[in-house]
Amino acid sequence: MVLGIDYGEKYVGLAIGDEKSKTAFPYRVLQVKNEKKLLDEIKEIIREEKIKEIVVGWPIGMSGKPTKQTKITDKFIRRLAKATRLPVVGFDERLTTKMVEATTKYEKFTKVRKNDEHAVAAAIILEDYLKCRI
Repeated sequence: MVLGIDYGEKYVGLAIGDEKSKTAFPYRVLQVKNEKKLLDEIKEIIREEKIKEIVVGWPIGMSGKPTKQTKITDKFIRRLAKATRLPVVGFDERLTTKMVEATTKYEKFTKVRKNDEHAVAAAIILEDYLKCRI
């Protein structure tokens, strides 16, 4: 199983995907209180769900150049890899927000709760990553 992460300073969206079927599903949204607690929660999920790899949305500007958030996410990826001792891959998340908006536009029909869009974003990132793997 693969864990997808949409990293944010307030909320972290999680998704779980399967390498064989190349599908991913929203899993959970974690509220960031402090980094240690966040990493502990992620490590517990890794243990429970038997995660073997982690994919984190890589926030690159539309121009293809790094942004302020790219540097913040890079630091998170390095700390996550060290804490979990698993492979952690950054994967381009450009246009994910637009896809989430389209997916959750009809919230009353899809029953998307407040902040669930972070988990939906994680699922989109992860599924794109899984489909790109050979």
